[in-house]
Amino acid sequence: MIRNRVLLIPIVLVVVLAALTAYMAFNHVTALRESRRWERHTFEVLDTARGLFSLVQDAETGQRGYMLTRDETYLQPYLSAVDRLPEEGARLRTLVADSPGQTTLVAEIERALSLRMAIIERTNLLVRQGDRAGAEALDESGRGKLQMDRIRVLVAQLIAREKALLVERQKRADAEESLSFLIGLIFAAVALGGLAWAIFGLGRANQQLLQALADRDAAQHGQRDSLALYMAVFANTADYVFVIGVLEDGRFTLEDLNPALEAATGLKASFMRGKTVEQLAPAPAARALSAYYQRVVDKGAPLSTRDELPFPGGVTRIWESVLVPVRGESGRIERIVGSARDVTEREAQEKRLRGSQRMEAVGQLTGGVAHDFNNLLQIIRANLE
Repeated sequence: MIRNRVLLIPIVLVVVLAALTAYMAFNHVTALRESRRWERHTFEVLDTARGLFSLVQDAETGQRGYMLTRDETYLQPYLSAVDRLPEEGARLRTLVADSPGQTTLVAEIERALSLRMAIIERTNLLVRQGDRAGAEALDESGRGKLQMDRIRVLVAQLIAREKALLVERQKRADAEESLSFLIGLIFAAVALGGLAWAIFGLGRANQQLLQALADRDAAQHGQRDSLALYMAVFANTADYVFVIGVLEDGRFTLEDLNPALEAATGLKASFMRGKTVEQLAPAPAARALSAYYQRVVDKGAPLSTRDELPFPGGVTRIWESVLVPVRGESGRIERIVGSARDVTEREAQEKRLRGSQRMEAVGQLTGGVAHDFNNLLQIIRANLE
C-alpha cells in the first residue's frame, strides 16, 4: 500500500503540473487577447477624438463659406456636425468610462465643443438675417478661435494620455507575459522531473509486479502440489476422512467424505453430501456427534472421541476420531475436519487376548495350588508311615 502511494505521488504531481501549465497558458492567451483589446480600444479613442475635432473644423469651414457667399450649400458640413457631434461625444464618453482622468477631459471637450458650435450657430443666424457686419464682428472677436484652440489642446491632452495608458498597458501585458513564460518553464521542468520520477517508479513497480507474479506462480504451484498430495491421501487412506460444515444457525452438515468412509457406510457420497447430522444418523448418535462438534466450536481446539455408532444392517462399530476446527477469513470456525478409524476388530482381539490371559493366570494358579496340595499329602503320608 505504501509503495502504491509513493508511486502515485509523481503521477498526481505530473497531472497537477500539467493542469497548472494549461491554466497558465490559458491566462497567457487571455492576457494577450486583453492587451490586443486595449490596443484596439486606444485606437478607437484616438479616432473618435480626432473625429470630433474634425467635425468641428468642418463646421467652422462651412460657416465661413456661408458667411462669404450666403450659399446654403456651404452649411452642409455644419449641419452634419450638428447631427453627429452628440453621437460621437457619447461614444467617446463610453470609451473612456474606465479612466476618471479621461472622463474629465471628455467633459471639458464637450463643453468647449458646445460653446464653439453655439458661436457658429449665432454667426450663421446673423448672416441669415442679413447682418453680415455683426457676423464678421462676432467672427473677428476671437471667441470662436479661443474655443477652437481650447478644443485642440484638450483633444491633444486626451490623445497623449490615451497613448500613455496604452504604453502602460503594454508594459503590464509584457510583464505578465514574461512572468507567465517563466512560471510555465518552471512548471514544465518540475513536470518533466515528476514524469521521470513516475517512469522510474513505474519501472520499479513493474519489476516488483513481475517478482510478485513469479512468487504467486510458485505459491500456486506449491498449492497445486499440496492439493494433489492431499487428494491422493484423501482418496487412498484407509482411515475415514470427512469434512463437517458449521452453519451459522448451529447445525452441522456433511460437506465431503473420502471413499473409505463411503465404503464403510454403504451409502453414496453424492447422497450424503450436504445433509445434516440429524438426517444421516439416528437421534441418539446424532445428538452425541453434534455435542462433539459443538465442543470443538466452543473450545476452538482439536478433540479426540471414541463412540459406538450404529450402521445399516443393525451393526455397531467402534470408532476413534480426531476432530480439528478450521477457521475462515472472518475468524469464525466454518468447518471441522475429522479423521476416524474403525477399532472394532482391534478391541475384539484385545478382549480375546485379555480373556486368554485370565485363563492362563487361572491355570497357573490351579497348578500352584495342586503342587502345594501334593506336597502337603506327601508330608501326611510320611508321618503315617
